[in-house]
Amino acid sequence: MNNIKTSKLDIILNAIQSGILIFDNNQELIHSNTCAEAILSRICPEDIILSIDDVRSIFNLKWDDNQGKIERDEIHKNGLSVSIIKHDILIDNNHTTLIQISDITGQKNQIATVYKQASDLLWKIRSRITPLQNALSLLTDYNDNLDEETTKELLKNSRFEIWQLERYMDTFRDMSLISANYLKQSLVIERLELDSLLDEALKNVKVFRIYAGIECTIQHSTRNKYYINGDKMRITRIIESVLLNAMIYSQKTAKIVITALRENDTVILRISDNGIGIPEADQFNIFTYGFRGENANKTEYNGMGCELFIARQVMLYNKGTISFQSRENQGSTFELQFGDSE
Repeated sequence: MNNIKTSKLDIILNAIQSGILIFDNNQELIHSNTCAEAILSRICPEDIILSIDDVRSIFNLKWDDNQGKIERDEIHKNGLSVSIIKHDILIDNNHTTLIQISDITGQKNQIATVYKQASDLLWKIRSRITPLQNALSLLTDYNDNLDEETTKELLKNSRFEIWQLERYMDTFRDMSLISANYLKQSLVIERLELDSLLDEALKNVKVFRIYAGIECTIQHSTRNKYYINGDKMRITRIIESVLLNAMIYSQKTAKIVITALRENDTVILRISDNGIGIPEADQFNIFTYGFRGENANKTEYNGMGCELFIARQVMLYNKGTISFQSRENQGSTFELQFGDSE
């Protein structure tokens, strides 16, 4: 240890993202980096660590004194989750103990959110199966007693439930791929005609509009042929999600304006609405996993805050972007930018 100048050691240790505590052969603290000090100031602000015994006592750790053994623990205190790893190392024939401290609160929270979202999605899938079963039961067991209007209503509702099931399963799949860092590898990139994607998305959201009885006028002013590179299914799904939000969060009759244009080597798709808009305080988090705006939570629609998060990930891997401009009670404009495949 004495061969390393303190200033150089500071530089090395402070460049490490984890907290580092170093103890000498007498188990007394001889060095700590700024990351360790920051974590300790939040998790045990009233305590002072001068030795390994202090670490054991403060965090109630059951370490033995066998040198050379790596000890691993995870503690939860003052709202934080912290990983602690103890290494016994030999430096210049002196036994030295290095304790690595990492704040894993964010990871824990993300894992908990993933589990909750998975549970919610599975429950939503299950909740859609029940009305389908009921409708099929009526159509098969009591078909002779059903009038034409009732039959059409059952079929319309069943079509909507199947459409919802498809969307929930697509969301579940993509959330699983994102969690496994495998979304990029799963994309099928091909040359696509943007107008065909728009037509497909409009046809799909019509199922929801009819079921929900939403009055909606859609102005689709651009019929030029623009070609992009992307994953067909997922780009269509992103367009659907933006259109659905425009319908769901409309204050009155939904008015949606769709425009497409080319600027230099970029194809731009804009979708504007006259909905409730996004409060300024919520706009920074709109693409955050699991987030829903304050005014969106006051509506009757129980979204999960996944669609825009997934959309940003997909657009990133398609070498594109998704952005928006919004004013509360006036509406929003979402913009998708793609590299031109011409």
